Amino acid sequence: AGRGLFYRLLPFISGVAVLNRNVTAGWFVRARDSIRRRLDKAGNPYGLESDDFLALKELAGLAVPLAGFIVLGRVNIPAMAVLSVAGFLYPDLWLADRIKKKEKMFIRELPNVIDLLALCVEAGMDFTAGVGKVVSKGKRGPLTGELSRFLKELKIGKTRKEALEDMSRRVDIDEFVSFTAALIQADEMGTSIGRILSVQSEEIRNKLMLKLEKKAMEAPVKILLPLIGFIFPAIFIIIFGPIILTGLF
Repeated sequence: AGRGLFYRLLPFISGVAVLNRNVTAGWFVRARDSIRRRLDKAGNPYGLESDDFLALKELAGLAVPLAGFIVLGRVNIPAMAVLSVAGFLYPDLWLADRIKKKEKMFIRELPNVIDLLALCVEAGMDFTAGVGKVVSKGKRGPLTGELSRFLKELKIGKTRKEALEDMSRRVDIDEFVSFTAALIQADEMGTSIGRILSVQSEEIRNKLMLKLEKKAMEAPVKILLPLIGFIFPAIFIIIFGPIILTGLF
């Protein structure tokens, strides 16, 4: 449903995006670059470019107060202003949620993909051929999508180091940045990539385990607030409510 609505709005988004491309103010260019980096991190949903995303924000900033006016049937300036700001900021919240979901999937896939790469390299393939095998045979996901883009960049003439650096910059996840840095270093020093892949896979699994243990330790503390704020009062009402009512009546 969301995808269908987006494609129905695409002509309007494209029209406003054309106007955005003509704006050359410094602050606007910086905003465009920031959005481009976030779109890369999110996996470029719907093929959006930075000008398209800005157009989406601008249209949402107009459409939401208009919808509020239709519902309310009258103009309320403070409410319209709040709705306009909310509409303008909502695409940023949506994009942040996409980035968060992609990062979770990415981290979950990374150790298994590295293991597959290590098996391919140890079986006699070079690193690029191993990546191609993982992309063709592996499960579709954000990581295989990035690896597929990595292969395309190699085909258009980028060096392996350049393609790895670009991929690392797009993903911008600590575990993946350290992984690509290790690959670049191994490539430059001529060390065994298979050994590097095995070590990286083990390190990433250890980091994930530590994060899970940390979350498990934080869980009891997080439970305290709803326990004190909601569950205990309900228990007190159930226990002491009848006693209080009996005393009053």
